[in-house]
Amino acid sequence: MNEQIKSLSEIFSKKYEIDSSADEPKIKVNISLRRATFAYEKLRNIIDYQDEHLFLKNSIRRILKRRLTLGETRNIAQKLLRELVWAGYFPDETLPESYCEKVEKVIRKYNFLRRNISSKLKPKRISNILMGLMACEIEEMLSPRTKQYSFLDFASEIFINQINLENPEEAEMSQLSELVKIAVEQSILKEDREQIIYRLFQEKIPSWKNFTKSDTEKLAKNFNSLYNEFDNLFQNPFRQRIYRFIKKNSAPLLVFYNILNANPQNLALILRDESYLKEKIEGYLDNEYREVHRKVLRAISRAIIFILLTKIILAFIIEVPYEIAFRGEIDYKALTINITFPPLLMLITGLLIKVPGQKNTEKILQNIKEMINHQKLLSRPLINLRPKRGLIFDIFNAVYSILSLGVIAVVIWALISLQFNAVSIVLFFIFVSIVSFLAFRIRSTASELRAEAEDEGILLGIFEVIFLPFIRIGRWLSDKFSEYNFTLFFWDFIVEAPLKAVVSALEGWFLFVREKKEEFE
Repeated sequence: MNEQIKSLSEIFSKKYEIDSSADEPKIKVNISLRRATFAYEKLRNIIDYQDEHLFLKNSIRRILKRRLTLGETRNIAQKLLRELVWAGYFPDETLPESYCEKVEKVIRKYNFLRRNISSKLKPKRISNILMGLMACEIEEMLSPRTKQYSFLDFASEIFINQINLENPEEAEMSQLSELVKIAVEQSILKEDREQIIYRLFQEKIPSWKNFTKSDTEKLAKNFNSLYNEFDNLFQNPFRQRIYRFIKKNSAPLLVFYNILNANPQNLALILRDESYLKEKIEGYLDNEYREVHRKVLRAISRAIIFILLTKIILAFIIEVPYEIAFRGEIDYKALTINITFPPLLMLITGLLIKVPGQKNTEKILQNIKEMINHQKLLSRPLINLRPKRGLIFDIFNAVYSILSLGVIAVVIWALISLQFNAVSIVLFFIFVSIVSFLAFRIRSTASELRAEAEDEGILLGIFEVIFLPFIRIGRWLSDKFSEYNFTLFFWDFIVEAPLKAVVSALEGWFLFVREKKEEFE
């Protein structure tokens, strides 16, 4: 093994856990109440459609936002950690009570920044940015990300070796390394924007986690320029080109990352012995190929539940009252189509997903060997950040635009023929578009282990052309939906806040009763 692979092996072979001594008091909750809140958290994660590895960070963010919005100021850290144990993110009696003060210190730091930042950004925008950074810092405190960061450096270097630009400009090269890192985080580590921005802050300011008051005051003055610098990376015109290149060639890195995570005890042997490495990779991929359909079905089930719950709520809030008010009756045909068609579309998409085969396994194995031995992949390098687009591209783009408008027009005509009213048509487009985008994401996730292009066929190609405009609309809607999601507001403040208040009160009562019983012992 070379030194880089050896260092990576040593990092992944270690176990990174919360520091605590055996006799240190731990956070303990009522087991019966924990079961109820655990069930609620499962349902809440289904409603807020997201990747599973983001559950902890987003739950921290959600809890903090709810408590701070409701004006709470006392013992927020302790309440947060108890809620995380209730929700099943940590086993009972594993989180040290000393972490309450550590988390409280983080909350105080971000509250100070919120009060003192001078920025052109709107206060709500600043608050959302800081809430995301605070959730990331607390998540990393509770679940260290040492392995992710070390693999990020390794994978980024691999891909930088795959980029050999023709006539590179200084502007292109100055941010190349950071753009590659962001693409690796998004395509392989599956980080979201908040986690990436948090990593950028840490790298820019090494003392980020151990700020003094003077450090925090200085940051408050410079926060706007720093955040704009990071935000400009996401606006870089070459970012999407680099991301697509890395996404297309990410399968070997993704498999290697999972092999490292799954075999911490015998990594050195796996990486030294080529036959043992081959056995592990083939075994992992065989298992993953069998898992593809199960993963797809789980993702589809979550998406369908999310769609049905949201659709039913909107139907009773908007569609049914509109029809009663303006038509005097409910159009059950339109209502049924609107509720059943999007989940059916999602199910059909899942059935069309193909599983890779042995040829794909061999290609991944060859790439991993090349990566370990020579720090590069067998794929063709990226040589141009500005792909040439001539007259043919403009013609195809015009044809695509006409086809998209034609598809939308035909769908509207068909819905009007079925006597859909304006509200029903709008809701149909909203949910078919969101489903199309979610189905596209699920299909993309199922294709992550492909090291070779999939032969899609004519039928699937036609299907994709028809739904491309819906996918584009769905992506835009998903971004807006996450920004103005009144359904999630309902669950967070109308359902979750009272539920957690009741659970907290019941837990206090059970503790009181137990102490009273102990008086008689």
